[in-house]
Amino acid sequence: MSDLLGVRAPVRRVKLLLACCGLAIGATAQILADPQVFGRPLVRPILAGADGQWPDLIGRIGPYGGLATFDDIQRMTSDRFDLAVVAGIARDVSMAMRTAGAKYIDTRLWNRLYDVCRRQYEFESSTGQPQACTLSKSDSDAIAAQAASDLRGVESDPALAGYWILDDNPHGDVSGMLATLRNLVRDSNARSGFSRPTICGVGGSLDHKSSVGAANFAPDRQYMVDALRNVSPAGCDLIAPYFYGAASVDDPSLVDWSMGNLLPYFLQAAKARGYDVPSAALIPIAHAFSFHTIGTASYYVKPRADDIVAQMHAYCDAGAKSMLFFTWRSQDAEFSYANDAALRDGVMRGSADCKKLWRAAQRP
Repeated sequence: MSDLLGVRAPVRRVKLLLACCGLAIGATAQILADPQVFGRPLVRPILAGADGQWPDLIGRIGPYGGLATFDDIQRMTSDRFDLAVVAGIARDVSMAMRTAGAKYIDTRLWNRLYDVCRRQYEFESSTGQPQACTLSKSDSDAIAAQAASDLRGVESDPALAGYWILDDNPHGDVSGMLATLRNLVRDSNARSGFSRPTICGVGGSLDHKSSVGAANFAPDRQYMVDALRNVSPAGCDLIAPYFYGAASVDDPSLVDWSMGNLLPYFLQAAKARGYDVPSAALIPIAHAFSFHTIGTASYYVKPRADDIVAQMHAYCDAGAKSMLFFTWRSQDAEFSYANDAALRDGVMRGSADCKKLWRAAQRP
């Protein structure tokens, strides 16, 4: 999927994953390796089954990445967000999240896979070839061994709620690796007693107009279709769509934030991939940032507060049981939750709207 001027939005986001999702808290920001570092695990029955319910994620909202300091965690929880996507977490930060009742989703399993693909991308770029990722048996075995070690290192952490195993489109067939990772996670769940899903991100563009004078929003869906090719229940318990608004100028009126045509199309595509009730498998990421690369004619437009509310409402009204937003902060997001009052207002209002929908759904 390309935006309307050819800048591949989700690909750029993949490259930011390690930078904006790593949670660095001074010298203590390290990946934990001791399976007993959190003490005895809280053993409880695994509640997730065919109905796709994941109790530690239901009703939660928070940022995808960009948390860089301990103060960020305090501010996140004081703003009543209780979910974050990070690449590893230090013990003191996990304790702070547990105290506040917050949870996190760990991206390290995806990072293991992406590291292998990234080395191939670098070689391909240097020789003028298109990006493509092919996993050899030795690649797959190494990723599985690393992932198994990662899982044992964190599985007793009560603040851990799920595992991010795919981001975007890896430009190759990695579905077998995803199934292996899901099996490793299920084994980990059986050991720990926690119910944690595997989560696969799917990038795409919101429908948009080519100009202010255009009559209708036009679809731009090829990248989303390509990204879905590795997604199925065999590897991905949950799907995380992130559909961002791109335009030739920084004008949010050019973007259909309601996803009136896009979301039904996506849900039908997910159903075709094997999800019986696609809406129950959603953990979406709302567009809550803006960015423009100098020298290009394309913008990730800055949504108005009402635009963020519209997108979050559409997802939650369609059945999503939890919500993320991109991003708290990022070196490639000029404006984001951490530095822009209008974006904060939109995320806050959208969060309140989703919670209202969730409460209404619980009433007899």
